[in-house]
Amino acid sequence: MLSRQNPMAMKKRAPNRVPFLVNASREAALNAIQNYNNPLMMFKSESFIINMNVAWTYLLHAAYLKRRVEIRYLVRGSKARRFEKTTGGDYRYWNLNRCVNACECPLESDVKHNIRLMIGLRNEVVHKGSTELDDALAPMFLSNCLNFEAAIVDQFGQRCSLEPHLRFALQFRDLVHPHHLEVKPLPSNVAAYITQFETKLPTTTLNSPRYAYRVYMQRRMANSPGQADRVIEFVDEDSELALELDHTAVVIKERERPKSLPKSIVDAMRIEGFPSFNMHEHTRLWKALDAKNPTRRFGVSVAGSWYWYEEWINVVRVHCETNAYLFRKPKMSTEDRQAVVFSDIQRL
Repeated sequence: MLSRQNPMAMKKRAPNRVPFLVNASREAALNAIQNYNNPLMMFKSESFIINMNVAWTYLLHAAYLKRRVEIRYLVRGSKARRFEKTTGGDYRYWNLNRCVNACECPLESDVKHNIRLMIGLRNEVVHKGSTELDDALAPMFLSNCLNFEAAIVDQFGQRCSLEPHLRFALQFRDLVHPHHLEVKPLPSNVAAYITQFETKLPTTTLNSPRYAYRVYMQRRMANSPGQADRVIEFVDEDSELALELDHTAVVIKERERPKSLPKSIVDAMRIEGFPSFNMHEHTRLWKALDAKNPTRRFGVSVAGSWYWYEEWINVVRVHCETNAYLFRKPKMSTEDRQAVVFSDIQRL
């Protein structure tokens, strides 16, 4: 006698897409690095950004599906649980930005900031072509690669690592003394985007290797047989050599400095207890001190807007503290303002 089969058991199961997505993410990441390291490629940065965004999307889709997280867009305003579809009839899946912002995202905060930077850069550089991006964005690109390697190993094990496929890229230029190289400025739209993006980030993120990875390199002669066979030598971070390098690499390790708009500086001074300090007083101060002179290094102009470094904020703070009896008052006379500015000019 034949037993009855459960109709639900006979229903065809959906194929497991996780292995496909993991392999696709690895392939996209390898293509990104291959194109960037290829000396015959003209548009290295554009190709890298697009391929790595694809790689991250596939990787996070695989991670979410493994956890049984729904990654299809729900139809808004629908009482029933319905999903959005493309014009071709397929389901619409989360884009990279949605994947990173999801509360279930397994990535660290600094890693997510790096990916968000890449998402915005993709929108700025696609179809525009610019060779100025390669050197300027290399620290962010390297962090993106290292973050991807760490994430794919963490989610799917060491067997998915990309490390065995890559070697140190050979060079035609001196890595220790590249003084002959001229650093080209970024396109104005890209520089403006990066400045606006990084202004919102905490200092800890700007200094994190998860966001931008910079390496200090120093030529060293081989002291013993066998050392000459290695292009790069890694030293223990607690060794005397590492401590010596740390003392000589302070300037090279410096990250992009945080920048502030004038209004945020004025607001900060008011919060610190100087209600009479306003935009007019700030403008009078920087004009009197010629603070926008590039030699002063108090700030930088990006796409027509002036951004101030922390050094200038300290000057403004000292200015307010020195003249606290004036800036803590509701109003200030013209004679008092002139005397305050004159005293600052003499002091600097």
